[in-house]
Amino acid sequence: MLQHFSYCSRVLLLCCHHNGYFGCEKCCQKGKWDNNRMTFPDSNAPKRKDSDFDSFAHDNDSGHILEKSPLLKVDIGLVTQFPLDYMHMVCLGVMRKLLISWCRGPLNVRFFSRGIDILSNRLVSYSRNIPDELPRKPRSLREIDR
Repeated sequence: MLQHFSYCSRVLLLCCHHNGYFGCEKCCQKGKWDNNRMTFPDSNAPKRKDSDFDSFAHDNDSGHILEKSPLLKVDIGLVTQFPLDYMHMVCLGVMRKLLISWCRGPLNVRFFSRGIDILSNRLVSYSRNIPDELPRKPRSLREIDR
């Protein structure tokens, strides 16, 4: 049901952001700084539960929940009914790392310079067909650091 909510609706959860020490939305672990990034290395950490939000008024020692969410009045699962943020986790995380590797990585995985130019030109040409309502338009791969 709520999987079609925009990222803005996540603000109503009133939680720590994804880059905070308690930012993991699915587990209860304190993150660690590693190479200028917040990481959550414990794959066996206890799972976050919907009831964690219900009990906020009584006990909030995790640091994940910042305030009592107004969505508690709607009776929905504030952990189970909200999907992870695809854009920040996949598009700006994993995909960006892959693109950097393909453009600047070791020679055995790197695209040829001509291939990068062809792909970049196609991406830029697609941006003319993207409606103005979508804020992120395709850019050249030469701008990968931006």
